[in-house]
Amino acid sequence: MSSYSTLFRRFILRALAREKLRSGITALGISLGVAVVIAIRLANASSLESFRAATESMAGETSIQITGTAGRFDEMILARLGWLRDYGRVSPVIAGLAMTDPETRAGTKPKTGMDAATSFAPKGEFIQVMGVDAVRDRPLRHFKLVRFRDDESQPTPRELLLLLTDPGSILLTDRFARARGLTLGSRLPLLIGDRRREFVVRGLLLDEGPARALQGNFALMDIAAAQLAFNRLGTVDRVDVKLKRGLELEAAESEIRRNLPSTLVVTRPESGYREVEKMIAAFHFNLSALGSIALLVGLFLIYNTVSISVITRREEVGALRAVGASRKLVLALFLGEAVLLSIIEGRQAVRVSGLHLGYSGLTHARASGKVLLAYGPPGTIEAYLQSHAMETPTRRTVNDGGALQAEAARTRAAGYAVDEEEFAEGVSCVAAPVADGSMAIGISAPSERFRERRAELIDTVVEIASMTMIPSLRSATA
Repeated sequence: MSSYSTLFRRFILRALAREKLRSGITALGISLGVAVVIAIRLANASSLESFRAATESMAGETSIQITGTAGRFDEMILARLGWLRDYGRVSPVIAGLAMTDPETRAGTKPKTGMDAATSFAPKGEFIQVMGVDAVRDRPLRHFKLVRFRDDESQPTPRELLLLLTDPGSILLTDRFARARGLTLGSRLPLLIGDRRREFVVRGLLLDEGPARALQGNFALMDIAAAQLAFNRLGTVDRVDVKLKRGLELEAAESEIRRNLPSTLVVTRPESGYREVEKMIAAFHFNLSALGSIALLVGLFLIYNTVSISVITRREEVGALRAVGASRKLVLALFLGEAVLLSIIEGRQAVRVSGLHLGYSGLTHARASGKVLLAYGPPGTIEAYLQSHAMETPTRRTVNDGGALQAEAARTRAAGYAVDEEEFAEGVSCVAAPVADGSMAIGISAPSERFRERRAELIDTVVEIASMTMIPSLRSATA
């Protein structure tokens, strides 16, 4: 072994130090190949998780859904489904996609005539529109208004009902409104089908429940107004049912299925996610194949550089063989070089003691953990406080429930969370929500380096996180 170590230092390490360009290209090929494969796998997981979370947030507390065999169905059938109330709360729903005018901002005048017709080329943002009965839907989905009046008071049920019954009224998420410079009373033109309709913003929704779907690109309307807007008068897309407590889901689902007309079917909210998963399976396969090709390209690059390394040192190899070195020893030397290049890392690599792959502890002390708590479903922080002790690994760690709630509010407002020596002394981190907030991405660095480049690191993380939105639901550009 000592002879191998001596030969490795003199034969391999000296050559690597002497031929820096070849060594660097080889290491770069390995890094790029592996990085692309990992990135594509993360993209696959992120897109599926986004669809799943969007499906769950839109469904709220819905247990089962009733749809037509061919999609939407005649609303007159609802009159014959009164017996569904014996099983729980029932709410008819209209759902559809609309597109915004990319040139419309608060204070701008809507275009008319030919300008209006040409301004709606497909360059806007998609927005999910849901039409519900404000009274029937309250037990199934929780909508909380950030602003309803200038005095920021909450509406009474009667005021909310009167507000939504106006066919020109629409409720947007606060996140979407802030991004587009909209406020109460602003006019928002939407392209629905082949028609342009203009709505007035009557309220702003808090970023929770269905309002979290599709990165906040969500709008709420009265079901009758939605039927008119989407030209679906006399039909509904589905009926959501929240079962009473104590009813077994499978038994109730079976009974309801038997009693329904043949034109209606029973599904569960998660079935929509499974359908989407099937539809994008080919897309995921293509991404994975591209990642594998990238890895093969990296391997080919490594093979060529190692081959060049062998060829350029054939005289030295011949000398080793002449003095008695076996073929296995020569092979072991070059394999050792390949292993060394595969595990080499930068001189400023950061490792946090106690933080390893799959670690899920001390959520309140980590930037990524704060993001997950802030963007989790309602009650996430309360559940965490009940089931976890507020441990303090450092003197900077948040150790109070009220402070954690305040930190979560700051995280949602800023769009990112920071951990400055709260998890480990000398280490700081910034993290931002990925996709719908069910995952997070972050950067850790020594605190001194973090403070020097704080703004740059925050901008980098936020920018990368924003790229994880589903392409078909992001701002579409021609």
